[in-house]
Amino acid sequence: MGRRGAGPCRRICGAVAVTLLSFAAAEAQEVIGAAWEFDGEGDLEGWAVQQDLTDLVATGGMLQGTVTGRQIQLSGPETDIAAADFGFLLIRMKILRSSTALLSWNSDSSPLGFFSFAVVGDGLFHEYAIPLHTAEGWRGIITRLRRLTFNSSLQGTGLRIDYIRLVRLGPRIEIEKFRPKRIVPKAGEVVPLELIVRNTGDTAGGGSVRLVLPADVELVAGEPTAGLAFLETGEVDTVWWEVAGRSTGRHPLRATIPGQRRGKADSTFRIDIVDRRWEQERFFLSAWGSPLFYLDGGPRSFARFGEAHFRTLLVMLPEEHIIERVAEFGMQCLVAVTGIAPHQALHAHDFMDPPRLTSEHFGNLDEIIDRFRDNPTVIGYYIVDEPNVRAYQNIAAVVEHIRRRDPTRLSYVNQHPSSAGPAWFGPRTYREVLEHFLDVIKLELLSYDRYTFFKGGDGPMFFADLAAVRQVALDYDVPFANIVQAVGSDLFNWRTPTVAEHRWLAYNSLAYGAKSLMWYEWSGDHGAVTGPEGEQLFASLQSVNAEVNLLGPHMMPLRSVGAYHVGGLPVDGVALPDTVLVRSVTAAADMVVGLFVDESGNDYFMVVNDYREGATAEIALDREIDELLTLDVEAGRVVSVPFENRRGGAVFAASFRAGAGRLYFMSRSTAVTTAARGEVPTEIALWQNYPNPFNPATTITYELAATGLVTLIVYDALGQVVDVAVREQLSAGRHSVRWSGSARASGTYFYKLESDGRTLLRKMVLLK
Repeated sequence: MGRRGAGPCRRICGAVAVTLLSFAAAEAQEVIGAAWEFDGEGDLEGWAVQQDLTDLVATGGMLQGTVTGRQIQLSGPETDIAAADFGFLLIRMKILRSSTALLSWNSDSSPLGFFSFAVVGDGLFHEYAIPLHTAEGWRGIITRLRRLTFNSSLQGTGLRIDYIRLVRLGPRIEIEKFRPKRIVPKAGEVVPLELIVRNTGDTAGGGSVRLVLPADVELVAGEPTAGLAFLETGEVDTVWWEVAGRSTGRHPLRATIPGQRRGKADSTFRIDIVDRRWEQERFFLSAWGSPLFYLDGGPRSFARFGEAHFRTLLVMLPEEHIIERVAEFGMQCLVAVTGIAPHQALHAHDFMDPPRLTSEHFGNLDEIIDRFRDNPTVIGYYIVDEPNVRAYQNIAAVVEHIRRRDPTRLSYVNQHPSSAGPAWFGPRTYREVLEHFLDVIKLELLSYDRYTFFKGGDGPMFFADLAAVRQVALDYDVPFANIVQAVGSDLFNWRTPTVAEHRWLAYNSLAYGAKSLMWYEWSGDHGAVTGPEGEQLFASLQSVNAEVNLLGPHMMPLRSVGAYHVGGLPVDGVALPDTVLVRSVTAAADMVVGLFVDESGNDYFMVVNDYREGATAEIALDREIDELLTLDVEAGRVVSVPFENRRGGAVFAASFRAGAGRLYFMSRSTAVTTAARGEVPTEIALWQNYPNPFNPATTITYELAATGLVTLIVYDALGQVVDVAVREQLSAGRHSVRWSGSARASGTYFYKLESDGRTLLRKMVLLK
């Protein structure tokens, strides 16, 4: 930690002094440029009181004074340090009732620079490593430390400074984030771990990171010790691992950066492995605003909701007679648990830290759970809408409690759109908000709302928010719900959507991969069926919902692999490249193309038209096909689409209603594709199965360099054949097969690929 020198002044400058000190600090890569150690009795070393401090002395190896006001200020000494060579200020000190400090300085290239930093005002000694190299004014030759300022709310207490040093710390690789990218995995499921590190030091450097796992968690992919990139100051690197837990419970996972002496070089979290959880089984179509608030809330209200092709009620009061009414109409619902605690506790609408939940609040929650946990009409619990980030910890406690008491039902919380801003989110981008939302609360469904049709035109952020939500949902392997605009409103300056605009909202949500669609709003002050345009809006939603209900079962097993735009490019939209399945869409209209795969790797795609008018498009695919099918939602059946194979691809024409889309797929498996379009693998390859470990099924992928007989055999740990997964003549390219171990015992298995005189073998683990 530097060197205490002898003599009255500890300011050390010049090449010789730096060289001597760098030898002493070589292991820590710390070099001192100037140091004020206060070893000389009575020598303040150039520091003096400006205000709100008295009795300033240097004694006992430290600078000491008594606080007399709320804004302590010390003026500093002259220096001649090159800012580019020494990027940190180290100060070891203690103070009571202080939270912030400010250092200002003069340089020969800037009249005044400053940097504020947080202080721990607990009256104990702490060392602060202040990254001045990140400050805009830290440049040129630093000629003076002009002022050191502290806030304080307790007069009569002491300020004690052990030392102040201007140093070069070298590279400082800190852990910025360490987290799982799966929500409540089951035993045997693969969990990606993401570690993000940043070089917060004042010089470039690298290093390594080590993953430490408990006995019941296995490393599936990656090395326990991973090398990091050589990072310039401020640059980040990301390391990925995959792990799988063998047993249920809470398991600690730790990442550490060996040899890092300062900064966050160690991070631990606990991953929850469960045996049961809520998993979405069907497409979720609903509306905000209960039938209870329409007409008299009686049978006609529920019948009207059903006539609009809704089968799920978003929020019902937790009262038995209401849930019985839902069941009478063959519907299901979420029950509200918002009343278990004061609204502020779960919402933090006043932007203040809410009170922590108590045993009484959880007792109220248990009373609701106990009444409905065995009721098939109730599919989950509605907790809160659009909470402030300050309430996340309370909400997380509620979600964890529900998961423990009633694990197979949904805990539902809806998130703001990006426009809510820092007051609700803190200083985060929208994607960071969504990630923090899932990291803390651990929700199994990501829900948000974004309304876009205004009287003066369309809002610009519909696709930007949709893209962010889609990507985060894919990263965390959770479905997402889109709450879209059903109505007009003078209060919000919304125009009333047309049926084409309703279709556009629904189909674009589907094209981006949404597994739930909710309309805002059904009833209430400006509801679809309670406002002056009720009949028009009811007919529109009834029509669009019928189409969504037909598409929903087809969309549920599909995973989104791309969402692209043709024509006008919205904010954060991605233009359709010519390297994906849908090579081009030629149309005199804006279009959206969504790409999907099923569990076997078969390809699907959806094309959505703009809402302004109908359009005809010529669509080109990147491969020749045998048959092209589409789900005709108007006819309610799958139909064949005429196409033409030409020049290694397929081309077809399609007409679209305004705002409508179509889902297309090929009758023969399209999973037989190569890694690079138009290229044949140069040699046989057998990939690691995924997931691994698995329970009960996994996918095995392999590549063939030539057409021929292929055999894929699965063996147990004793070398006995348990299954012949593949034995057939196959063409060159990439192939996948889904293998199930549902009838097998837990343990290690091997799978062997034989083709073209080559044999490849890999290991996989079945965990039940």
